[in-house]
Amino acid sequence: MRPKGAQRESGHLKKLYCIYCQKEVNHAEIRENGNYTLEDFQQEFNLGRFKNGDREAISELSECSCVHCPFNVNGRCWNSNRTNNCGHRIIERDDNNE
Repeated sequence: MRPKGAQRESGHLKKLYCIYCQKEVNHAEIRENGNYTLEDFQQEFNLGRFKNGDREAISELSECSCVHCPFNVNGRCWNSNRTNNCGHRIIERDDNNE
């Protein structure tokens, strides 16, 4: 338990040692009275918002052009780990590759 003034935000990722895989892996902090729930985590995980064990910031997510795409959340493609190539993701172009 952290002191009241040192609390992290709900959904904070923290590295913990996993006794099953013998590696340090990120775990999402879910509190009973927090605004980040198990359902929020499951949605982020199932849509692919975690990339290499870290949650991608919403501002870093690609824009999505299809409002009916299951990975489109508020105009952003939450499939940041690219487990599904839906074809609606707006690809950012690098100035050197145009």
